[in-house]
Amino acid sequence: MSESVLEAASISKRFVDTYALRNVSIEVRRGQVLGLVGENGAGKSTLINILSGVFGPDSGEIRIGGAAVAFRGPRDALERGIYAVHQELNLVPELSIVDNLFLGHEPMVGRYIALTDRKKMKAEASRILGELDLGEVSPDQKILSLGMGQRQLVEIAKALVHQSKILILDEPTASLTSSEVAKLFRIVDQLKTQGVGVIFISHKLDEVKKLCDRVTVLRDGEEITTREIGEVEIDDIVRAMVGRTLSAYFPSRSAVIGDEALRVEGICNDRLRDVNVNVRYGEVVGLAGLVGSGRTELARAIFGLDHVERGRVFLGGKLASVASAADAVSKGIAFITEDRKSEGLILSLSVEFNTTIAAVRLGSSRFISKTKLRNMAGQVVADLNVKPGDIDMQCRNLSGGNQQKVVIGKWLNCRANVFIFDEPTRGIDVGSKVEVYKLINKLAEAGSAILFISSEMEEIMGMSDRVYVMHDGSLTGEFQRAELNQEALMFAATGPRGDQEPRSGAIEGLA
Repeated sequence: MSESVLEAASISKRFVDTYALRNVSIEVRRGQVLGLVGENGAGKSTLINILSGVFGPDSGEIRIGGAAVAFRGPRDALERGIYAVHQELNLVPELSIVDNLFLGHEPMVGRYIALTDRKKMKAEASRILGELDLGEVSPDQKILSLGMGQRQLVEIAKALVHQSKILILDEPTASLTSSEVAKLFRIVDQLKTQGVGVIFISHKLDEVKKLCDRVTVLRDGEEITTREIGEVEIDDIVRAMVGRTLSAYFPSRSAVIGDEALRVEGICNDRLRDVNVNVRYGEVVGLAGLVGSGRTELARAIFGLDHVERGRVFLGGKLASVASAADAVSKGIAFITEDRKSEGLILSLSVEFNTTIAAVRLGSSRFISKTKLRNMAGQVVADLNVKPGDIDMQCRNLSGGNQQKVVIGKWLNCRANVFIFDEPTRGIDVGSKVEVYKLINKLAEAGSAILFISSEMEEIMGMSDRVYVMHDGSLTGEFQRAELNQEALMFAATGPRGDQEPRSGAIEGLA
């Protein structure tokens, strides 16, 4: 058995009257990856904050190399060799890579006047970037010029600068492409050979199964099980996470597909090229493609957020003018944005405010009853099972899955009948994902039209009646449900091949 580098023994933490953690114990071993999984609100973030010194436990003990330690703050944890890469990266975009790597602990040179040793910093930065397969970037490049995958690796480079022996990765793959994920996994495997112990937090259980040596499951602030990864299947992990068996990730739907609800013809702008799509009432239409394919840009164009140079939008078979988001909302289009925290919610305001703000803007009167607003918010909370069910709670205090429910609830109060979902399950746990799937099915069964954008091929295939595929701003395929398979979708997602025969189900004239 590998040597233990970090132990958390019987950790408990309570906020007011609620236990976030109760007698949780984990062990991180040298040269191994421990998967830490659980639904939103299971206690993962609280545990990570305790291990990285953000706050202390109410009871329990942290041991490093067998010796008990107490952190007065994050710097203490860092000095003890613990480095956490959080989901929201801790980088200064306007500064260079090298300045970010050494920010706050720059090496100094000079006998009488202390000066920053830039030569040493750049040499060390170049060495570490090379180790992380980032030789294509210069230490002098600003962070804002990097892609998300490169930024993630720069955060890991900071851990190497600190010579950390315990690395915590919190949802590191949430915004990465498949090739960037593969690169990250290679780096983690390399760190394992150097004796680094890793905690890997992810809602993507296939990644946990692939990368981790052991897995610990938390539920409702308690440790449910810790198992060797070879002893468990994904279904076992899911059952431990949610406390019940999920017979199907993608619940069945009995919607009746009706007339055409939305049609866009020849949409063009600087990112889209003659895109044609349609969605019928009661239908869930998937929109697939790799990152940068133009899926979100199409959604934004339909919703009036991005300028359209040419093209037409039809709603219910009639030509519609959608020049702004206000036009879209007034015509019954809802857009559940990919970035719920920045674009979908005002996190500092209440559940009541966020679930009713769009309806208030649509109202014909300047005055609206406070009682009516509270009733509207309360109905959304009840219908969507938002937890906790406090409409006065600030949205920043909700888990990711419950924040997503509030975003969706906002549009339910607007009487929309065309819903655009852009990555609606990104960053939420498997139990919350199924709740979102059920909600989408319920909307379709009520006669709404759904345009469903996802980067997860299994999700696209499991939820869609029909699928469009995009590449570089253009449509490269259309598939009926019976034609769906991952190979065909990925083939279309990687771009047109003019010298080859069209794939089964492809749009006429495109290969």
